[in-house]
Amino acid sequence: MSIVSEFKEISASQIGVAFAVFLATVAPGCLILLHFKPDLLLHLESWKVVIVSGGLTCPLVFWNTFLVWHKHRDSKPLPYSVGYSLVVTSGIIYLALLLAYFAKFQFGRFVVSVAVLEILIISVSQLRHTKAIKEHRPNQSL
Repeated sequence: MSIVSEFKEISASQIGVAFAVFLATVAPGCLILLHFKPDLLLHLESWKVVIVSGGLTCPLVFWNTFLVWHKHRDSKPLPYSVGYSLVVTSGIIYLALLLAYFAKFQFGRFVVSVAVLEILIISVSQLRHTKAIKEHRPNQSL
């Protein structure tokens, strides 16, 4: 098979998933580099930017995937956990970047804001889960 025929076989849903994964992993890392180290972003080659960007965001994606999978391992499949963690992680990082931009945070304060938002999301999720268990309605929380 040639590369052209392989590209023709890619469906719209596969392109959408790839774009969503890019927006959730590589794009936040690029924005982190752009905001805190713009000179580094300009001097690195494209593939290195992708590696560094993924390295900045993927640990949080893996952590969130583990948390969601651990909580719902009996009721939800692993792709659900990955998808949910991609949405949560990108939301946390984008919100923290917005705060860092308007409040002129340094990188250390940005990392603290990411950690605080992560703890807030985990706490709210745990409270919803606990409430659903008390009301005897399992699978009502994330």
